[in-house]
Order: sequence, then C-alpha cells, then structure tokens
Amino acid sequence: MEVWVRQATVDEAPALAALQRRTALFAYASIFPPEAPQPDLDQMTLDWQRRLRGIHAPHTRGFAAEVAGDRLAGVIVACEDPDDCDFGHITRLYVDPREWGQGMGRSLYDRAIWYLTQTGYTRASLWVLAHNDRARNWYERLGWTCTGQRKSVPESGGGQDLCYLRPL
Repeated sequence: MEVWVRQATVDEAPALAALQRRTALFAYASIFPPEAPQPDLDQMTLDWQRRLRGIHAPHTRGFAAEVAGDRLAGVIVACEDPDDCDFGHITRLYVDPREWGQGMGRSLYDRAIWYLTQTGYTRASLWVLAHNDRARNWYERLGWTCTGQRKSVPESGGGQDLCYLRPL
C-alpha cells in the first residue's frame, strides 16, 4: 500500500473531523463508558479549523495521509506545546482502523517529528488516554517516557490523559 503524507488544509476540517470521530468511536469503544457523550462533529470540525489555523498553538502544522491516490485515511498535528514553549508537541494522531498495521501511523508520526525537529525543538510532549494501552505501548516502543502527570478529559466521561516526553 502506498501512503502519501502531505500538509493538511483548513478546507479539510470536516473530513478530518469525520475521520477523527470514526476512529475514536472504534478505538475507544472499550475505554469510554457507554454513557459518555458521542463526539459532536460540528465541534470537532471547528476544533480542526482552529488547529490548522494555528489558533491553539504556534508553529502548528497538520499532516494528512492518503491511500489509493485520494482517500484520506490518517492525520496528525505537530505544534508548540501549549503549556511549555520549549517543547514541541504532537497531537490528534488518528488512522482509519481499516489501515491499522500498515505503517500509516508511523509515516504520519515520522513527518510530525521531522517537522518539530526542523522547527528547532529538541524535546517533545504528547498526551494519551491512560487506558489506551495500544497507543501507550506504541509510543513507549518509539522512545517516549510517561511522566505520570495526568489531566482530566471531560469529553471522555471521566477519563484521564497521561503526559509523555521524548528528546528529539
């Protein structure tokens, strides 16, 4: 499978939101309680528009992955850590579950890390759901270290994120 990773655009916000929602509902089905509210597609679209305009954090760059020439199948955002300007930050890594295990997540991740390095960062952060063992194990294999710092994720129905750090 050939994967093409390119810069995401603000015009793609609705498609990126739909990809995020579809992936999150599948990936987090065993993590979120059944009573947790479903992600709101309009709010997610607005969030993507803001992210891709750099409103959430400086030096923001979104990257999208396509397969079969034009089917959007993955996304990631690289930016300045909103809590510490000395750190780069990656967030919003979502890959269509039909593409899991094909290397798309790694291609997106590598592009985001390359961008952060080119932007001048020497360290990076990310947050991942505490109960998302699949993602946590993947990041740990890539050299990330959990700090133990936690924050609540209100939209998850009571879940928490864990902070990870890594030198670049």
